[in-house]
Amino acid sequence: MATASQMDAGSIIDGLAEKFTRFLGTYSPADYVAPQIDQDGEDGTDAPASFMARTVQEMATNNETTLYVDFKHISDFDYDMADKILQHYERCEPVLRDSLKNYIRQHHEQFIKDAHGPEKEFFVGIHGLHSIDRLRDLRTEHIGRLSAFSGTVTRTSDVRPELFLGTFRCQHCATVVKNVEQFYKFTEPLVCPSASCNNRKDWTLLRDDSIFVDWQHLKVQENVDEIPGGSLPRTLAVVVRANNVDRAKPGDKVTFTGSLVVCPDVAALTGAKVKMQQAANDNAGEGVTGLKELGARELSYKLMFLACSATSSSEREGIINIRPDEDEAPEKVLEGYSEAAEQQLREMAARGPALFDELARSICPAVYGCEAVKKAVLLMLLGGVHKTTKEGINLRGDINVAIIGDPSCAKSQLLKYVAGFLPRAVYTSGKASTAAGLTASVVRDPESGEFAIEAGALMLADNGICCIDEFDKMDVSDQVAIHEAMEQQTISISKAGIQATLNARTSILAAANPMFGRYDKSKTLKQNINLPPAILSRFDLLHVMLDELTEEEDGRIAAHIVALHRDPGATISRAPFTMEQLQRYIKYARAIKPRLTPAAQATLVRSFKRLRGDDAAPGSHSAYRITVRQLEALVRLSEAMARVYLSPAVTGEHVAEAAKLLKASILKVDVADLEMDEDELAEAMAQQQQGRAELDEMLAQHNVPQQQQQDGGDAEMHEAAGEQQENVPPAEGGDANVQQQQQSQQQGKQQQEQGKQQSQQQQETQQQRRTTSISAEKYEFIKNMLLRRLWEIQQEQERAAAAAAGEAEAAAGMEVDGEAAAPPPSREQRAGVVQKELVEWYMQKQLERNAISSVQAAEVEFELAYKVINHMYRKEGLVSVVGAPKRAAGEDDDAYRNRLWKERRLALSANFVPE
Repeated sequence: MATASQMDAGSIIDGLAEKFTRFLGTYSPADYVAPQIDQDGEDGTDAPASFMARTVQEMATNNETTLYVDFKHISDFDYDMADKILQHYERCEPVLRDSLKNYIRQHHEQFIKDAHGPEKEFFVGIHGLHSIDRLRDLRTEHIGRLSAFSGTVTRTSDVRPELFLGTFRCQHCATVVKNVEQFYKFTEPLVCPSASCNNRKDWTLLRDDSIFVDWQHLKVQENVDEIPGGSLPRTLAVVVRANNVDRAKPGDKVTFTGSLVVCPDVAALTGAKVKMQQAANDNAGEGVTGLKELGARELSYKLMFLACSATSSSEREGIINIRPDEDEAPEKVLEGYSEAAEQQLREMAARGPALFDELARSICPAVYGCEAVKKAVLLMLLGGVHKTTKEGINLRGDINVAIIGDPSCAKSQLLKYVAGFLPRAVYTSGKASTAAGLTASVVRDPESGEFAIEAGALMLADNGICCIDEFDKMDVSDQVAIHEAMEQQTISISKAGIQATLNARTSILAAANPMFGRYDKSKTLKQNINLPPAILSRFDLLHVMLDELTEEEDGRIAAHIVALHRDPGATISRAPFTMEQLQRYIKYARAIKPRLTPAAQATLVRSFKRLRGDDAAPGSHSAYRITVRQLEALVRLSEAMARVYLSPAVTGEHVAEAAKLLKASILKVDVADLEMDEDELAEAMAQQQQGRAELDEMLAQHNVPQQQQQDGGDAEMHEAAGEQQENVPPAEGGDANVQQQQQSQQQGKQQQEQGKQQSQQQQETQQQRRTTSISAEKYEFIKNMLLRRLWEIQQEQERAAAAAAGEAEAAAGMEVDGEAAAPPPSREQRAGVVQKELVEWYMQKQLERNAISSVQAAEVEFELAYKVINHMYRKEGLVSVVGAPKRAAGEDDDAYRNRLWKERRLALSANFVPE
């Protein structure tokens, strides 16, 4: 007599096979339009007209074994059948498989068998449930029911064969038992079906008649937005079979549909160090007993999820994947768009030159301004073209961007926006990340005991974007770990017996803060941020964001933020394009592979030479040296610019725009000017105006055009004095002495007035010179040239001193023989260089570089050289005075002071450290 549970199971599956078979043959959605096919069907009639029948036919034609069914279609066809499957999936699943197999046997018999072996086993993959559970909400009440949850895959095992239905032969009577279902372990028949045999444990597996399916074990972690505060993320083991294997990779956000099952936790049991007992003497040949001999010990169980389908969560959430795993042709991308979306794409492409700015403004519309940074993020999303040389060397096409700026500049907001823009994007913080957490680590699998690779942030973001905040706060050892991933886009591991090279084809968007809290404009970028040049050179674009105080800009930013808090949706609606439109456009643009034209190649060469020249030009300081990496960055940016306008070729205009962005990126922010306000220097420079024979001679040799005199100098003053003398009327009466005294008095007054005017002019000139300012770039250029010259002279003098010491020893030997030795040069004669000669050397170099175009420019450069020397001597202490000329007989104070200023000997001070 049947028990109550058997009767209940029979009522559940009663009529399910007939309903599902009818569903496979007749169901079509309301909006389905059958395509016109001319070829005949398999049974000699026309091809099946229903949607599900065509789906089964496509599955069989593609030699697949899993039929994917939308649960919504089952509910539309028969709500009672859908409810039974939902509530009692574990009991209904074998019936669904048998119904599908019988349907294929009737309509597609040629696909039911392999070329050599038994019949195939088919599976039904259900997806599209109405509700998605959280991972930590899966409890025992979900066991046996059809449920779905979403999570992030962190580890995948190898695809291995699994014995699904075994065929065994009895070793006693040779009876064959077929289709023995395996229950999460190797399961043999309980007893031999032969009436004359009572065998229970002696069986032989017939592999040729057994059915094996592909099997894969996944480790899934709950999503970041589902973790409660103060809790650690939980993980769940997921098992997939057949066509579901290799559909999910580490880093994918996947929705799994299936059933929660319970299986023995063998790893926990064996890990508890259960004491194995030796068998008795009569069973000494059996060795150590296994789990059957554990008796009534409490056995641990664990929950696993047996998935029948795995779909991307981004498709369910409406996120368009702009970077699919395999490259698609533009025509294939358009096939996935609706007619309205395709028309919208054409309208966006027809906007012309304004399209680039509108696309950039659509990036993170909640952040005000930052047009240059948004353009960099847009080009990073578009990317360049990946290439492979004949030697097998991969040339990366991904663009890396770094944002460096003051606090409250919305850097983290931009990173969060990009992290949610595409599915395979990972957001992490530099301080809380280690080298293993960013790349990969080797861990021991608790179930198999073997070493396995645990994916890090860069591996999880493969074919995506890795957003790293607080990049400057990473340890140096952790920064070195991402060198290979940023350039070669691979991660090499050699530890615990595992040697592997893993893919990390990702773009890196990093944000960093200056060392001093805020960006100091008086210092270079190298002094503002603590990042090594090896890291900086791997970024294609590097932008500096400053929180500048301007009344108008502050008002606009404040109005934008207040409006955003008042109505968050209104600010986003004012963007030219929505996120969905932007994703569709970028996905189509990435399918285009633009190629360089000859004109673009020539423009690239000229742009690179110009960047290199600007880097070595006077007064220019870049964030880092312009190298070949920046040339490759220019190529990638030019290809991304071509994708902006959906152009199949890279033109010279694209290269010019990319070069402008790169130049604006790599050049540092202008630093503040330096004030050169030394009083003694102003007085000495005023004395230098009287005669510069050496400078005039150098200008004449290089054919520098002479400047026309604009003032008459002393001649005009004499002429004015003469006119005043002529206009004095003669005295009436009196002798010549009185007239002579009056004239002398008038001349004395005129000389006093002229002296006052000259002293006033000198004071004004000194005041002007006292407030003369020089840009920090120009000062650094002149200082580096002069210090380098002093360093070269110092090295030559040290070598000459060593040679002179050897000659002195030889001369000492000659003096012993009776010959007088020449006196050695004094310290003043052999140390440093005369200041006038140093300035003349600098002027000669500037004239050779064609940096001086007129006499006026030469005078300015001449004075700046003296001022920089005086600043290095008095303010920075980089140079010191090691000698002065002796005073000549009869030389007055002014003449000696002037000669002392020009002919003093300078040398590098002890504080100078060469770089």
